[in-house]
Amino acid sequence: MRAADAEPEPESPRRLMLDFLHESKPLRAQELLLTPSPGRSGARELLGWFQAPHGATHVRVSLEAGSAPQLRKVDMHPVAERDPKCHPLANTPRWDTYRPPFPIERVVLPASLEPLADELRDVRVEWVRQPRSLRKLAATVLGSACAIDPRWVEPLDLRLKDVELVAGACLMILDLDTFASLARRAGALDVEVRTTRAAHEIMSARVQYADVPTRGFALMDVLPFGVIAAGRFVARALPAGRAWRAYAHSTDFAELLTSETPSAARSGDVLAAIRAIGAGELIVSDVPWLAAGVFGPALAPRLAAHLLRMHLALPLEDCVQYWNRWDDAQVVLRDIADLSRRYRLLRPVRWASGPTRLAHLGVALQPAAARRRLVLRSGRIDRCAVHDGVPPEPMMILMKSFAREVAERTPWAVRHLCDSTLVWQFDTAEGLRYAVHYDSAETLGPTPEAGCLRLRSDDRRRSSVEARGPDERLMPLDVGVHGDRSLEYQRDLTHAVRQWIEMQPG
Repeated sequence: MRAADAEPEPESPRRLMLDFLHESKPLRAQELLLTPSPGRSGARELLGWFQAPHGATHVRVSLEAGSAPQLRKVDMHPVAERDPKCHPLANTPRWDTYRPPFPIERVVLPASLEPLADELRDVRVEWVRQPRSLRKLAATVLGSACAIDPRWVEPLDLRLKDVELVAGACLMILDLDTFASLARRAGALDVEVRTTRAAHEIMSARVQYADVPTRGFALMDVLPFGVIAAGRFVARALPAGRAWRAYAHSTDFAELLTSETPSAARSGDVLAAIRAIGAGELIVSDVPWLAAGVFGPALAPRLAAHLLRMHLALPLEDCVQYWNRWDDAQVVLRDIADLSRRYRLLRPVRWASGPTRLAHLGVALQPAAARRRLVLRSGRIDRCAVHDGVPPEPMMILMKSFAREVAERTPWAVRHLCDSTLVWQFDTAEGLRYAVHYDSAETLGPTPEAGCLRLRSDDRRRSSVEARGPDERLMPLDVGVHGDRSLEYQRDLTHAVRQWIEMQPG
């Protein structure tokens, strides 16, 4: 769905209610959040995606009551099922498990990428202009993480063997088109970059390999990727045909990110790949130029900036993980019910339902020595009404991370959590067929409740968590296009909950 807002720069997303009907019979209702498109300025375009239930023939659209100003226009376009997916319960290792080829203390980038300065303000970056020779280039990037400006290739008469030689002593990023032209010139790989465009269907990237450049994502996560140019969604990739597979096998190139496009024939191509050379590494990827806006506004600018930092092997907190909303509430409730099989310290629990027809469910982290109970109440997780509940995906990641802290008996967990039962409690009006798979909350025992933190979503634009009293936190409602802001959301949520736990009297 595309919409035009009556306000040039809307301060908050717009919430719609969609009532799906089969002829005149109601099927279900669903909330839809419209977020500003990163590709427009001035009269802001809003984007949103929804999946109609089976059998729906009509949909009734209504703006949230009391919301002003009104939308000027709403257009609906049929598209294929969206590709972006997350795996919040994936058993990802700590991010420092992945190591770059050597400690990164310097980042060397071409001056043409200086629009990235704000994203890298906490890093020592050397912005360089074209070196005078190959020898000077090698001396400049030695022992650094760097990117090679495509405009340097012709003046320096760079060949593929030159790039491989220099990459053996640094962590080098080369854009897709430059790599393809150098490989063709060397007779190593006959391939050309392929660009895919679509008017209404986005491009995405699938995480194919877990390593330093893809930290922050679970394996097989699919994230929004590419740019918005001339009102169309655009991404370019190296075709992953027989020629690429033979070349990758002979040179030990590993695919990091592959494409997901509206066309099955144009999916699975290479968006990023990595190869170890000598003491260094060569990464073939458009990510630095994508993050800098060279090809146009990025569809998911924050995720592009995060991928850039990971490509450069910069630090990452363990609590950070990508997420976006799942469309199917049945899947979410089923996965939460399956938690105890994946993480032995976590148990799905339920309380008696009241007259509101909402299921009261939760997840308990219960160490053996628990003598008190701390509760996180996140409100409703379903999408069939307008409410201020927090999405389930970041809460699942949060509970998973706390379970690891307790299992590993980290110093923080020993001091603040190993003597407590931590309960995440939520409500839902959807996916109730799986509620019977949750244990009764009475099995948690009679440990007294020592504190309760209320988590709520707020529709004002926020970049971080906000406190409203000592036992309430407001989270941003808008997490961007398919989870573009999810990484900072997860970081802020984790920090806020940890600080609250630390404040609870022992």
